[in-house]
Amino acid sequence: MGKTKSRQNEPSISYSQYCNYTHKINPQAVSEAMKLRAQNETWSCGPHSAARAKTIMKTFNSNNFNDFINKCPKSFGNSNVSGTVSGAAVGTLFGPIGTLIGAGIGFAFDEVSEKYPVGPTPSDLANYANGSYYSSKSFDGKFIETTVDQGNAIVVLFMFSPLSMHYVNVIGYDEFNYVILDTNNSIRLFSKSYMSDLMDCSSHILCPTEFKTFNYIVFN
Repeated sequence: MGKTKSRQNEPSISYSQYCNYTHKINPQAVSEAMKLRAQNETWSCGPHSAARAKTIMKTFNSNNFNDFINKCPKSFGNSNVSGTVSGAAVGTLFGPIGTLIGAGIGFAFDEVSEKYPVGPTPSDLANYANGSYYSSKSFDGKFIETTVDQGNAIVVLFMFSPLSMHYVNVIGYDEFNYVILDTNNSIRLFSKSYMSDLMDCSSHILCPTEFKTFNYIVFN
């Protein structure tokens, strides 16, 4: 089933505390990103994080925020992927009885995907939001820190369990921690070792192959 990671009680810091960090993205731009509404959909951390990243880089029109969230592709629950198609495939393989079984599979797939949608893969999110997707086989803290120091926004993917993923923005760092802007607009500190563990998707056998790496999306 893959490794399930315990959620730590990550400390929060205030915006004014964030402004005192040496290694940070433009605080005024981060302040604008924090004005976007908090995530209230179960699946939408990806487009929420991308919208905040694009706001930081001044390439996002907040008037289009809801459309940007709603039109984002999903890896599960996308209206373009119908369980009926999966059911029809079963019928083709196993004949009339298979058709009945396939219809049930298709209906169940549609019902579950509508109720429990899953957000986009990292590359799909990057393509949708005009970001640059990068993955590595080991944690690349230097890449994150260089991106922050260059003033560019960066979104990373955390994975808490095979079915629990979360995108966030990295907006700063110090010797021991990374500073995270979450989709509820809180600013949190994640230790570097904890960050490395959360971004490690290698043991999650239920997830698509693309998730089995460390994932980064850069906006500039």
